[in-house]
Amino acid sequence: MQNLRVAVDVGGTFTDICIMDEATGVIRIEKTSSTRDPIDGIMGGVSKAGIDLSKVALFSHGTTVATNALITRRLPRAAVVTTNGFRDVIEIRRANKEDLWDTYKDVVKPYVPRRDRLTVPERVDASGRVIEPLDVAAAREVARILKRRGVAAIAVCFMNAYLNGENERAMRDIRGNQISMVFQEPMTSLNPVFSVQYQIGESVQLHQHLRGKAKLDKVIESLLRVGVPSPEVRMKDYPHQFSGGMRQRVVGAIAITCRPKLLIADEATTAMAMPAAAIALPRTAVRGPRTFIRP
Repeated sequence: MQNLRVAVDVGGTFTDICIMDEATGVIRIEKTSSTRDPIDGIMGGVSKAGIDLSKVALFSHGTTVATNALITRRLPRAAVVTTNGFRDVIEIRRANKEDLWDTYKDVVKPYVPRRDRLTVPERVDASGRVIEPLDVAAAREVARILKRRGVAAIAVCFMNAYLNGENERAMRDIRGNQISMVFQEPMTSLNPVFSVQYQIGESVQLHQHLRGKAKLDKVIESLLRVGVPSPEVRMKDYPHQFSGGMRQRVVGAIAITCRPKLLIADEATTAMAMPAAAIALPRTAVRGPRTFIRP
């Protein structure tokens, strides 16, 4: 009989678990240390509390991890690419300060500093009509600059793109085929509810515009390049069905599938060896905690 209700709160230091037995009304609390991957802390707490998951009628969870990251500003380096003339919109904000005319009053600094907010010529009007196509040469120059800076995330925010995303898609294609990244922790960078085939295929479809058998062949090729055995079978599996080392290879397969000109590693570890060798990039430069491999 499913008679347990479980609620989990994942914090930056501790993971709290509250268990209520609907049959008896008894409520008990367990606490365990939070982990780098929140799911490990959750499952550790479930094990510590001795919860039989087959008896759980409701399982709910929440986390302050993202909120803590925003408050403490312990975030990976990010960049914004936007329309010419709108670089400072996130810093100007809505101009709704408590004292509008106090030019000396400081406001909260934006999460992306001005140096990492870059612009390209393009424009979509208020009706969704493209009045200036994306300047591909300028976009490639922006991609080159971002390569050198080693940003971990790029937000493409063009004006009125919610009405017509044509220019944003063009920018995405340039970015996806020139820059790629291997994240250190595959359990948090892979989506647990989608198969490996879907996740690699998504990148192939977005950036190389391949579909059907051509897309499938590219997925198999990428898995073979990073040393995943029996890719025709394993690609149908989900991330939790792979060992830690094999999950890292899957992340590498996603990174190399478009054969980027630059491969960025979240940290300089041996996990880089397989995807780097797979695309045979001839030159490696190490800068701080990240590894840049480029021609």
